[in-house]
Amino acid sequence: MTDSPDLAAAKRLLDTAKCEGFAFHRIAPGPDGPLRGVRKTPSGSTRSTWPGSGSPTPATPSAGAAHR
Repeated sequence: MTDSPDLAAAKRLLDTAKCEGFAFHRIAPGPDGPLRGVRKTPSGSTRSTWPGSGSPTPATPSAGAAHR
């Protein structure tokens, strides 16, 4: 079975974030539970929360992202 276009895109985004130094941990039970990603850099930590497959994702960047 092949992945849906949305799932394939989500997997690519997750792989890209991992390549950029994010480490992800599941923060709720189940295979579709949300993930929290943390990346340590010399200037501090960056956190990202990825909702599970059944949750809508807001398109608005966080307040910290607006200042980069």
